[in-house]
Amino acid sequence: MLHAYLGPTVADFLFLFTLPLQAVSGLLPDPFRLGVAVALFAVSIFILLVAKWQSRLKPILTRQQKRTLQDAQGYLTNFVKPKKQRLYEEYLRQSVADYDL
Repeated sequence: MLHAYLGPTVADFLFLFTLPLQAVSGLLPDPFRLGVAVALFAVSIFILLVAKWQSRLKPILTRQQKRTLQDAQGYLTNFVKPKKQRLYEEYLRQSVADYDL
């Protein structure tokens, strides 16, 4: 049924990810399988909540800071890098001219 909805490649990909869980599930006795599944689900939700909480604590750039950084990047790419390239080419021409003498 999964092959019909998702296609064979996606279904096989999902099967590869669930294979370790199936192997562990086969090792557990029947009464514990549901408890282990619920515990794994609870741990997953807990980790997601901690990640969301941690992401709130990280400072983000304000619009003004972002604009300032973009302006600085534009200045570097439009003015500094071409000037550096031009000066380096001039240096190479001079060093070749000095070497020829």
